[in-house]
Amino acid sequence: MQKELVSTLKGNYQPDLLPNEETIKQYLAEAQKAVRLRTCINLHKEGDELNRTFNFLSRNTFMKPHKHDEEGMIEEIRLVRGKIRIYYFDKNAKIERTILMDKPGEFVHVPNKKIHTYSVISDTAITYETMTGIYAKDTWKKFPEWAKYLNEEGIRGEKHSEELKEKEKGQTAFRYEK
Repeated sequence: MQKELVSTLKGNYQPDLLPNEETIKQYLAEAQKAVRLRTCINLHKEGDELNRTFNFLSRNTFMKPHKHDEEGMIEEIRLVRGKIRIYYFDKNAKIERTILMDKPGEFVHVPNKKIHTYSVISDTAITYETMTGIYAKDTWKKFPEWAKYLNEEGIRGEKHSEELKEKEKGQTAFRYEK
């Protein structure tokens, strides 16, 4: 019997928060057609201290590696469906750690100020993310210098996604020129 994983955040994932199967299929289909190969459902309202989001992701979606610098910003990524790999980086784009998540309910707490991203290993995936702190577009995410040139959209985003999946701990994920 799988041990129940309990979040330390107040936005504990509850299966009844997830839309019905028909709606899930619609969102996953929408994600596959989207330029960034993903879409989401926000459960929070603007100005809330706890942000809660379902992410519907396609295999080659790419999220620029980033960190959350504001004190007290705690991010939790919970796998709902599919298979993903979390990546933690040092300031020079070297992969410090990877975490494979392939069981629904697994989650990670992303340390404050840690550069991170994740890739989708399965054809599609759904994650439930929570983040403490009031959303402000200009301060929510900070990108390291080496990630600023990376593109999340279209074929270039897909290329970065595939490039990342080929790397292992200790390798530099992305080459860049200053």
